[in-house]
This record gives sequence, C-alpha cells and structure tokens, in this order.
Amino acid sequence: MRRADFRVNYFHNKTKNIIDRDQYLEFEQFEKQVKTGVELSARSDSGRVFGSLGVLRNLKNEMCDELYAILGMNHQITTI
Repeated sequence: MRRADFRVNYFHNKTKNIIDRDQYLEFEQFEKQVKTGVELSARSDSGRVFGSLGVLRNLKNEMCDELYAILGMNHQITTI
C-alpha cells in the first residue's frame, strides 16, 4: 500500500479569558488572545516505512488585557 497526502490549513482563533505565562514565566490571566497562522503537513506510507512532517507559522499572536494597556508590560502589583 502506497499513500501520501499534503495539507494546508489556515486558522484564525479568538479565545477569551486565557491563562498564559508572561516574560518571567509566571502565570497571568488575559482577557483575550487572537491567533492567526498557517499549518503545512505532509505524510507518506509505503507499507514498510512511514513518516510525517508538519510546519506551523503564526502570522499574528495578540494578547489583549485592560490592565496591561493601562500599566504597561513592566508593572509590579503587590498585595499586603
């Protein structure tokens, strides 16, 4: 059996209330994230040998949060 295929996928995702890490690897909650990108994948199967390869390219990755917009990325909030 010999099979091969090639795929191209485009995505545009909007996610609300997302938890991610900041530049200091600390967890932060953001209001919204918008990701846009392209994924290319190929696979082949010859019966004895098979393989696959995938490549992802993010075209846009935006994080939106009102607190970051007001205070900036380098803010320190401490509670006592």
